[in-house]
Amino acid sequence: SLASRRDHREAINRILEVAFREKSTEEWLALLGRESVPCGPVNTVDRVVGDPQVLARKMVVEVEHPTQGRFPVLGNPIKCSAMEEAQIQAPPMLGQHTEEVLRRLLEYSEETIRDLRRAGIV
Repeated sequence: SLASRRDHREAINRILEVAFREKSTEEWLALLGRESVPCGPVNTVDRVVGDPQVLARKMVVEVEHPTQGRFPVLGNPIKCSAMEEAQIQAPPMLGQHTEEVLRRLLEYSEETIRDLRRAGIV
């Protein structure tokens, strides 16, 4: 019963962990699939970024970074047919937005910013 499985889940999990080590992921997917057991792999990062569905949905895109060149980043997960595709940008350089944060978001005065710089805080 469900209650019995829940009460003994630690023992069941130990048994399953040992058994699952005996075959490859592909072998288990085939065996369990033949018995109509809902299952799927827990993918490693390299398998995820090469997955055809991930590629088709543009969930991994390349961006250009000023010092690191081109590299992959996560794409926008929100996809709507009537919505223009978001342009993913490279991560900012260290300190790139410091001035904007201090002035616009925190509304620090020039004097306060100057004091923070002198103290080596920013």
